[in-house]
Amino acid sequence: MPKKDVHNIEAIKKAADICGSLSKLAIAIGANYTSAFKWAHGKAVPSPLNCMRIEKATRGQVKKEEIRPDFDWKRFKLI
Repeated sequence: MPKKDVHNIEAIKKAADICGSLSKLAIAIGANYTSAFKWAHGKAVPSPLNCMRIEKATRGQVKKEEIRPDFDWKRFKLI
């Protein structure tokens, strides 16, 4: 059985609080509000790239590893 992608909903909510709102978080990372809403309510999983953008938008207060503990960050590299 394939491993299911999981994410930490509380980390998304914390990032939204840091940015001021879910809408402001979405704007800060270049995503749409619908995607951010789905992440915050467990309906979708943010991509690794969006996790990295969230970490940057929160100035490291929310780590990508905190958002997606299921993802193998050591093996992930941007080209």
